[in-house]
Amino acid sequence: MATGQVTGVEAAGEHRPPQAARRAEVLAAGTIGGRGTGPTVVDDRKGTDIVTQAEIIIAPGRQDIIMTRFFDAPPEAVFRGVTDPTLVPRWWSGGRFTTEVDRLEIRPGGLWRYVVRDPDSAGEFVFRGVCHDVDEPRRLVQTCEMEGMPSAVQLGVFTFDAVDGGTAYRETSVFASVEQRDAWVRPGMAETMSAGMDLLAEIAREQG
Repeated sequence: MATGQVTGVEAAGEHRPPQAARRAEVLAAGTIGGRGTGPTVVDDRKGTDIVTQAEIIIAPGRQDIIMTRFFDAPPEAVFRGVTDPTLVPRWWSGGRFTTEVDRLEIRPGGLWRYVVRDPDSAGEFVFRGVCHDVDEPRRLVQTCEMEGMPSAVQLGVFTFDAVDGGTAYRETSVFASVEQRDAWVRPGMAETMSAGMDLLAEIAREQG
């Protein structure tokens, strides 16, 4: 398991009350990463490179986070791991939290809702969104927001490309503003995403 962390981003939430900061941490934990043909996390706002299995690009002045990773499994298997309600709880929170899939409709206009629980604080956080486009097993487009934070909606575009017998996976998360993007990035986010991707890789190999 990789242990890299995105550093130099504490300022985005340093004045938040503890509950708001904890929510942001869980938000980051739920974000899924990508391809990882080069094992680098790049927070270009601070010029910091951290080694993990996924490549995470946080460019200054932009409203997006781009995450990529290569999986040694076919696109059908990776797509299934991302969209099967019985498989999502095994990886979505990177092993740090428990995830319950309350609803997951993979179709245009379909709704999804996950309940994430923190075993340390007994806190509960709910994520939800709307599926906008599905081209199985190549592409998925959906929104994501946290209940109680309706202004922090992001649009996620997930692609699954067949490459060299595996899958080149890419996620682009677009936020309403640079400030919202920066608020999403928290210390430990890279470690959690990397752990989640390790778990997803195991699931994809099982499914493949």
